[in-house]
Amino acid sequence: MSLNNNYYNNFHQSLETGNYINLLTYKKNGKPVSTPVWFIFEDKKIFIRTSDKSGKFKRIKNNENVKLALCNIRGKIKGEWHNGLAKVEPNNRWVFPKINKKYGIVAHLLNILYKIKKMNIIIISIDLLD
Repeated sequence: MSLNNNYYNNFHQSLETGNYINLLTYKKNGKPVSTPVWFIFEDKKIFIRTSDKSGKFKRIKNNENVKLALCNIRGKIKGEWHNGLAKVEPNNRWVFPKINKKYGIVAHLLNILYKIKKMNIIIISIDLLD
């Protein structure tokens, strides 16, 4: 196995056990905006949930190129940045229970808040490019 394959596999293993990624999206003027987010990693893709009114969703609609890195809850980077392509995932109902299972009671409390605020929650998938 080459060094690159080993690194790639280590990153994928870290995604399987990590709790947060720092998602870097871009404004229309090209300025980057980083946001720590919950995620699941499945079928070599990353899936996040967000509101259809969120800044990250609006930025991804304008520019699907993103960067991501493992991080802590406050967004402090724990690894190297990786490039990806983000898009709204249309067939996404299966993602919600997986996120709820991974993040437990806090995820369930956020679901209640989303309902109270009548927020439309969407799933974004990210294909890793490196």
